[in-house]
Amino acid sequence: MNLTIFDHHKDPDTVIIHRDNVSITFANNQEDFYKNVEEFLNRTFDIVLLDQNHDSFITGIIHFINSKKKTEFKCYSGALDKNFINELKDSGIEDVLSINSLQVYNSDLGEFDSIRLINPHETGLANISCCQVLYKALKNKDEFVRDLTGIGISSDYTLEEGYDLIVEIIKAYNDVFSELMTRVLELSLNKYNILDSAFGKLSQMFWAPCVLEQEKGVEEIVSNIIENPSFSYRDLLDEKTKNVAVQYLKKQWEKYSGILKKEKELFSKEKIIDGKIILYEPEYKSENFVREFSNIVKDENIDKIVIMKTKTEEGKIKYSIRRGELDIDLGAILKSMGKGGGNPFAAGCTVDEDDNFEEKFIETVKNIIAVSYTHL
Repeated sequence: MNLTIFDHHKDPDTVIIHRDNVSITFANNQEDFYKNVEEFLNRTFDIVLLDQNHDSFITGIIHFINSKKKTEFKCYSGALDKNFINELKDSGIEDVLSINSLQVYNSDLGEFDSIRLINPHETGLANISCCQVLYKALKNKDEFVRDLTGIGISSDYTLEEGYDLIVEIIKAYNDVFSELMTRVLELSLNKYNILDSAFGKLSQMFWAPCVLEQEKGVEEIVSNIIENPSFSYRDLLDEKTKNVAVQYLKKQWEKYSGILKKEKELFSKEKIIDGKIILYEPEYKSENFVREFSNIVKDENIDKIVIMKTKTEEGKIKYSIRRGELDIDLGAILKSMGKGGGNPFAAGCTVDEDDNFEEKFIETVKNIIAVSYTHL
């Protein structure tokens, strides 16, 4: 059985590159990278595994639209263990594609005959979303695929790498994004304020099924979009549209909006602000919602660190931590504490209630900030 890992997480697991069954796609620059991955992405697979994030399922949708045959897919967020891999083998699966899943690196990779790793970071490139890589690698693409890619880029905070494509979309929808056109001309458009526009609503519409129904939501949004006619941003923002896929997205988004509105009201009353740190325990405990709400609060407080905490059924506390422009490596801090992990901008961990993690983390952050300001 063969596995293709299509991903853009930075340095998720350096051990994988030393495995004998792993081949990596390299390139000297972005344009060469798009050309070099064409043969590996412009083909069909026996099954595509998607994760619960915008970039994963939007890239999957683009892949299925481009595919010449109907491909089996499944939302699978964990590591691929030996039992699951054997189940795939027993069902006749020989060629597997995993899209933008961090946990795939923790799989029983020795069970595969060969592994192809497609990750721009491994060849020294920027943080290019998978949807953008696939869009650029496609031989045939239309405005619908372009528009899907735009939602993926804005939702994934990779505007810098996808700037030209986003500008193309803004110009095509100048009536929808008139304020963004002004930002483009003023050179003030960034990965945060782009979501203050209709892109923010579109991002939430695509995220709503995941918040409400997790794995099932991912599979439903993919099925609805690939099994129905294409649509435009204007269709998504038009209350009278009859497109079945758009109606599904709107219905899910309305439910999600109600949850989000209530949470924002609670947040304004119950959040704790300690210097550069905002601490809050959400009422709605869905892991996907907490992740998204963390990003929303972070985008509105880009000079602070946002800590979301939720209690698990096992009596532990799960922390989701985000930061905007504050120059602190959240992942490195957690790694130094031996708790969870992540990257400079987003990290998380699950600890025992009596672990005093909260106090230790906040103290560490305050010390780092104090030292940073001292050297200014």
